[in-house]
Amino acid sequence: MAFGQFDRGNSPQPLSEINVTPLVDVMLVLLVVFIITAPLLTNKIKLDLPKVQATAVKLQKPSVLSITKDGSLYLDDAAVSEGALKTRLQAMAGANPQPTIELRADGELAYRQVAKIMATIQASGISKIAFTTDPRITGAGK
Repeated sequence: MAFGQFDRGNSPQPLSEINVTPLVDVMLVLLVVFIITAPLLTNKIKLDLPKVQATAVKLQKPSVLSITKDGSLYLDDAAVSEGALKTRLQAMAGANPQPTIELRADGELAYRQVAKIMATIQASGISKIAFTTDPRITGAGK
């Protein structure tokens, strides 16, 4: 390994070698510092948390809106027309807390029909929509 010389003679060329010794020294010092401090950072903080008596939160049962393959609508297992669906959804939107609509659609139903019902739900003022799927089906296209 060649090191730079102080006496370069009359050559106007700059010294182009990098001295990495200070860099290695700093890196070794940092490595030792991290090795020493790393175990100190893994200690857990011991806390005595207060004990409280909590009551169960009552969750409102979602309303189920089903759409069959032929486009028939069922709200909570009762057949409804699109006009009646709009009025029932508007009445439900005024409730406090606002209910969740669980949307179940047949797998062979065209998406435009599902999107139309979703727009009806949104226009009625209900903002919580849950989609139900069948987890037993595995793989695409089944």
